Amino acid sequence: MSLITPVLGSHHQIRQSIRSRQITDANDRISSGNRINNSRAIDSGSLRISERIKVENKFSHAAKKNLENAYNLAQYQADILNYADGTMRRMNELAFQATDIMTSRSDREMLDAEFKSHSKQLKDLLYDRTYDKVMFDPLSSTNIETIDLPPPEAGNSSRVSERIDIGALSAKVKLWWDPLTARDRFQIYVGGKRIFDTGEYRSNVGGRRSEVVNGENRTGDYFEIDFGPGKINVTEASDNRGNPGTDGENIHPNYDHNNYPFTDAPKGDSSIVEFVINDEGPEGITKSSGTIWYRWLEIEKQEVDGPTGIKNEKGEILEIEPVGFATMSDLNLLSREDASLALTKTREEIESIQTQVYTLAKTFSELKFATERVENKQQVQSIALGQIKDAEIASEYTNLAKNLLHQEATNHAIIHSRISAQNVFNLLV
Repeated sequence: MSLITPVLGSHHQIRQSIRSRQITDANDRISSGNRINNSRAIDSGSLRISERIKVENKFSHAAKKNLENAYNLAQYQADILNYADGTMRRMNELAFQATDIMTSRSDREMLDAEFKSHSKQLKDLLYDRTYDKVMFDPLSSTNIETIDLPPPEAGNSSRVSERIDIGALSAKVKLWWDPLTARDRFQIYVGGKRIFDTGEYRSNVGGRRSEVVNGENRTGDYFEIDFGPGKINVTEASDNRGNPGTDGENIHPNYDHNNYPFTDAPKGDSSIVEFVINDEGPEGITKSSGTIWYRWLEIEKQEVDGPTGIKNEKGEILEIEPVGFATMSDLNLLSREDASLALTKTREEIESIQTQVYTLAKTFSELKFATERVENKQQVQSIALGQIKDAEIASEYTNLAKNLLHQEATNHAIIHSRISAQNVFNLLV
């Protein structure tokens, strides 16, 4: 008996430990409904598959949400375009009335006032930021004309300002700036906001830079100012010779050459670009006579990037392209000739808006198809994940009851045994 008892005790403890662990695992699976939640060793293959499906399901959920948001944004674009279409048709009617030879000057002024009010409404819509997104771009209109670029110019210390409606919110300005040995300033404003400033710049430092562009010799340092709503990037030619100042140089008490070239991203609320030469700047620097400068400009209009987001579980990117229209802010109805021009322009803009409305209809169809596809895939993923992870409750309850009965029978056998060690061993299940 003394030799068998330790063996029986050890055997009993091992069996009870196994049963206790099985009872705990069964309780966990029944309470959580997940057969591999706390027993990952049961099926490592199922665990790997379920984790992969879980990740894909998260992507599908995010994609579905993004597609729903994209649909709402596209619907918002369609609502604005429909309103712009109605407004443009009214402006077309006003222009038609103003072309009538019997229309008096006072009547034409009233028609022009209403025309201008509609133009302002279109401008407010074009630069609307209800969703804090750039949803509209005037460049999307097929009725936007090319830019009348200012010609190459030369000047002196006098202040020069040139305002141009480029018909776009984003553009790349190519600047050749040659103020020679004296210091002159070149600035760019968008919607009244200063976005670029060379500072008090001198281009001829140990010589002048020059290059041939389209068969034309252009002198001065070269800058590319690439700007759009909320962004700006300035690139300088590697062989630029000039600078906005040097250490120890006394240009002005309030002037710090380390702050230049200055850049600040535009808000994206205007297509009016202003080029200013020899402004006093924030330091209030007054120009002395005797300076001379040369300047060349090129402007490349660029389309604005719309909102983006993932569109499927693969992480592919969905982009909502901006739509737009011309505001006709440069037109008036004060003469029959001007009214005739406005009549033509508004008719062309109505056609442009209609084209974009048709394009949006295609976008709606694509978004709806993509949303339904993601919803179906998400449903399939959820079903597959449930089949892999969900516990079989009936089977778990059966195993739990079996282990509880075995545990109770074994405990009673040990407690009440007064027989030989061999009989106790036979009673242990």
